Amino acid sequence: MADKNYKVELDVLASAGEEGLVRLASEGNTVYVDFEELERVSLDDRHRLKGAARDVLEYTNQHIGEGGGGTLPSKGKISGEEPPKGTIYITRSPARKSRLLRAGERVDFPDFLKYSVDALKSGLKKLDYTGEGEPTFEKVMEENGIEFDEAPNHQYVLLNGQRVYMVRRNLSSNKDNTRYADSGKTPQLVPVRRELDNLKPKVNGFKPKNLEQLLAFKGASDSNVEISFITGGSGSGKTIVAYAAALDLILGDEKNREKWKVKERIVLYKPNNLLGGKMRDIGFLPGNAFDKVYPIIRSFEDAHRLCGIDPKEMPFRQMLYHPKFSLDSGFQTRDKKHSKISLHSLPENSQAIGIEHLQWGRGRSFTNTVILVDEAQNYTPYEMKQLIERAGEGSKLLILGDPEQVDGSQNNLNPEFNGLLFAAKHLRKKHPRISFMHLDENFRSQAAEIMRRVKAPMGF
Repeated sequence: MADKNYKVELDVLASAGEEGLVRLASEGNTVYVDFEELERVSLDDRHRLKGAARDVLEYTNQHIGEGGGGTLPSKGKISGEEPPKGTIYITRSPARKSRLLRAGERVDFPDFLKYSVDALKSGLKKLDYTGEGEPTFEKVMEENGIEFDEAPNHQYVLLNGQRVYMVRRNLSSNKDNTRYADSGKTPQLVPVRRELDNLKPKVNGFKPKNLEQLLAFKGASDSNVEISFITGGSGSGKTIVAYAAALDLILGDEKNREKWKVKERIVLYKPNNLLGGKMRDIGFLPGNAFDKVYPIIRSFEDAHRLCGIDPKEMPFRQMLYHPKFSLDSGFQTRDKKHSKISLHSLPENSQAIGIEHLQWGRGRSFTNTVILVDEAQNYTPYEMKQLIERAGEGSKLLILGDPEQVDGSQNNLNPEFNGLLFAAKHLRKKHPRISFMHLDENFRSQAAEIMRRVKAPMGF
């Protein structure tokens, strides 16, 4: 087979990064890159791909020799020259693809650059067990033809449609308990009570509506899980479940919070897309800092109410205020009478909920914090990478999204390529303290359920 030439467009370079370059530049292949465009974007403070362009340049600079070309670790070549005839262009942009096709060029988007939803829907496996005695990990996996490594830690298993188990792998850790790895020992199947009324959250008003919501809450509030993905369509309850779990992690005992393994606060991230994927910058919005960001997180105010929290006992806005001083114009001091929910106290030295915007995220580090990311499918892969890197020691990530509800016209995102799928792909088999749960049932009206299944053309 003849060696191939690829021209990788900026929109792909920014997300595929060095992995994409290395995979495309397999032995004998040549990858052509517009270095002038990369350099221009890397210097443009207003360009959304500035950081990604800079990272690609830093990587390629290590392999470029005299004459503007070089050889990548996979033995392929990289070049900044004009690509020859017959070059295959790699792009996700529909407009760019249309122009290239009309010009008679070849356009492709390899499967390895796409991201599958399989990981997101892997949280609950429905398996059979016909053996005698109590099921064990080895017996169940063998009967269902599943390899040892295909069942990750905290995987839930529903046997014969009745009994629920969780896969628990034996992990080894370093001295500081900050890094974990699979010890290689045989995992266990731990029985899980599936009765919905068995759940006793600190937010008494929250009650899961089905098995998937119950298991999603368990994973999201489990101190042994560092990253929880909760996905599902509109009306499936993912925001309510995640919000209740986040509150469970920050609420302490009213007498002595130190005895509880509680997080210091919640920070909310949510892309401020208008419908259709427009807008990232919020500086032009009217009002003070509070006014600018508050409309973006109204879904959490709804979740606060739907969790059964008495609005007189704890108004949602009080959760955003600091207990001791005003943080900013519009962010007031929390009223002293609003110090706890039910019998559990809120953080004493910080606001219960902080609102963050990714524009201001570079350099931030959150320790012992619940980082709740909503609408993750509307972040680009590069944005999700930057966001997850904000998680410091003791922090917990709750990542929510619906890969079928992508507002990607501005950022060239689609149901096969977005920040949610990117994060799931790269974390699933590499991180031993992770959980997934997909919620498929719709709890809104019949009209909402029907329209959820309809694919509406953008722009009409």
